Amino acid sequence: MAQARKHKTSTNRTELFKVLALVGVIGLGLTVWGALSAGSAMAGLEVNPNPPAALLEAVSGRRPWPWQSTMLMVIFAVVVAAIAVVVVRMRPKDRRQIDDAARTMASPRELVEMTGKDAEKKSRRLRPDADPSAHKKPGIELGPLVWGRTSIWMSWEDNLVGVGGQRTGKSAAVVIPTIVDAPGASLTCGNKPDVYQATRVICEERGTVWLFDLQGVTGQRTTNFWWNPLRRIERLGSARELAGFFVSASKEPGARADAYFDGGAQELLALYILAAAGVGGDLLHVVDWLGRDQDPTPAVILESTGKRRAAARIRDTQALTSKQRDGLYDMARRFLNVLSDDDYALAVTPPVRRKIIVENTLHSSTSSATDSDSASVRTETGEYMHALPEFDPVAFVSSTDTLYALSMEGPDSTAPLTTALIGQVLAGAVELSLKSRGGRLKVPFVAMLDEAANICPLKDLPKWYSHFGSRGIILGTFLQSTKQGVRVWGKEDTDAMIAGAIHYYGGNVQDTDYLRTLSDLVGTHEVPVESRNHGSGSNSSSLSYRTEPILSVKDLAALPGDRALVRFPKNPPVLIRKAFYFNGPHAAKIQESNEKYGNPEGLIDVDLDGTVTVPADVDSTDEPYEW
Repeated sequence: MAQARKHKTSTNRTELFKVLALVGVIGLGLTVWGALSAGSAMAGLEVNPNPPAALLEAVSGRRPWPWQSTMLMVIFAVVVAAIAVVVVRMRPKDRRQIDDAARTMASPRELVEMTGKDAEKKSRRLRPDADPSAHKKPGIELGPLVWGRTSIWMSWEDNLVGVGGQRTGKSAAVVIPTIVDAPGASLTCGNKPDVYQATRVICEERGTVWLFDLQGVTGQRTTNFWWNPLRRIERLGSARELAGFFVSASKEPGARADAYFDGGAQELLALYILAAAGVGGDLLHVVDWLGRDQDPTPAVILESTGKRRAAARIRDTQALTSKQRDGLYDMARRFLNVLSDDDYALAVTPPVRRKIIVENTLHSSTSSATDSDSASVRTETGEYMHALPEFDPVAFVSSTDTLYALSMEGPDSTAPLTTALIGQVLAGAVELSLKSRGGRLKVPFVAMLDEAANICPLKDLPKWYSHFGSRGIILGTFLQSTKQGVRVWGKEDTDAMIAGAIHYYGGNVQDTDYLRTLSDLVGTHEVPVESRNHGSGSNSSSLSYRTEPILSVKDLAALPGDRALVRFPKNPPVLIRKAFYFNGPHAAKIQESNEKYGNPEGLIDVDLDGTVTVPADVDSTDEPYEW
């Protein structure tokens, strides 16, 4: 808990007002005396050096008040009025009642590597090969401090977890500015079109835009590419990783797992993926083979490619009792249910498929296609499917391109495909970082995962938070509440993910346990309490202090829409103004993008002053493949 600090409230403000009033009266008297003395000197009259005596003489009429003194008083009044106008105009127009709390929170001097020259120094250390001018923006700007007006920066080794309810401006304040300012490739996912609409014009000026929107989030069901999830799968480990992506998104949050069937089905899926990858197959081959639990093709392929132990695992599974076998195969098929939709399946299907044929080479009555010594595998050109370009997740990471992976919840969700796509991109980023100097990407890769718990529930995401920052992989994961994260990753992993990252609270959360934890992190301050005693013929007062939270649970629940509470690792929490894109340097370009791609009024999903604006219906004008 932060150390308690003194806080000025109405009690000691009253005492301060009394002192200021007395000083004001004395100052006004001296000003009038100064005008009288200067005016008298200008008029050739005698000057009385005693202010009280001179003022009494003027008031009683014993000393004349020259017109020069009147002019001096008018000039003084004009100067004071001008100063007052400037002060009023300099006062923040967006001041909120909660801003007073920032006075007893951490000051800019107490913050480490978040602001100013400290942040620039860190940027130079993390990106030694970058152009010197790049360090003027030493990361991702999260917004200026309410108290101090100093901007705080998310560095190129920080990851972020954002927690905020609906209409708190996550996209407008963090995701959109981050995507348009990304130094290299960037990725974003979500279930709304706002980020795509606002950023596409800027992103397509610096690289290729890849749009994955099979459910029509942008207004039409479309994708302008296909990708091969099996392209780089050569080992069982990478096949298990891909299977894990599909499994992560295929289970209902909080569903109880069966150690035998869940684990066995996932391993079976990985074995079939490995087989398909070994002969240039695709995921539809995997689906077909899983539908025929006695099909020898996967085992024969694995035998022919030298993966005998993997082949034996498949044959062992095929030899189980029908009840066990049916349970495993049925569950493995469910993990790929998303491919039952032909339109969805096309996104992971090559332009021309391969036919995979297993042949018996001995043609003996005692041999069968299941005998590895008597079977061979060959492929030939298959059916033409489409003419879409291929998206390569690994090549993408080192580009200046942008990937929009959009999906929605529900029974028609493409979340398994979205999760697998994003998972392979992030795995590709790790692969490239391992080959880079110091184990860090030369140019940081940025991924903003909005609604991650719903449309991109990567099982290993909390673990990635422990090392992605050091690799130059910058993650931002946004949740509507911590309970949403707990349902997907469990409490321990969710807490660890938040604890090791920048914690960005955007408001509109009603979970009192979570808010109480935040309140405790902010700390307490000492509030003065004045006690008055009225006795016979005398009055007395005394001043004492009581300890109160700087920000109560109630304060945090009602956090204004343009404020955020941010906690950096090794730093105390601070209150900031959100850095909305429409106040930034790219506002005009973003408006152009909104007009071109379906949000001409630039509406944002945030409540700033009590008036809620909701994005309008969109009609994308994109020109990729459409169903």
